[in-house]
Amino acid sequence: MINHMAEYGLEYVFNLTKYFQPFSARSHMLLNGNTLTSLEIYQNQTDHTTRGSLFWTLDRTRTKFGARLLRKWVGRPLLNRSDIEARLAAVEELLLETDRAIHVEKLRSVMSRLRTDLEKSLIRIYYGKCTRPELLNVLQALQYLA
Repeated sequence: MINHMAEYGLEYVFNLTKYFQPFSARSHMLLNGNTLTSLEIYQNQTDHTTRGSLFWTLDRTRTKFGARLLRKWVGRPLLNRSDIEARLAAVEELLLETDRAIHVEKLRSVMSRLRTDLEKSLIRIYYGKCTRPELLNVLQALQYLA
């Protein structure tokens, strides 16, 4: 096999084992399209809209990047019990402790007024694909958050 790969200059591929991981090392479940459809994770089967889906039921996000994160979490559920319990504990800590709940509400209010998708814009800035108006919007949003 190595000799065959060497003919194409790819013999080094077998040295890249740090990128391989066993299937059991996955931290989340991979659901195929049929499963997502039949469980109505993202859209219902009646009229194929999001209304009535699991994502629609859980979605209380105020920002686009929050919605993307929730969509990822709903479509790729965690497998490890300790990871699930850690996420649950983090949510409980934010919502049940009175002094933190006040700060969370303030943050929620501030974030809901943002019109800029900060996550997407920051990625565009990082890769040098940002336009001047977009950069201005990001800077204004960061100034508003400060």
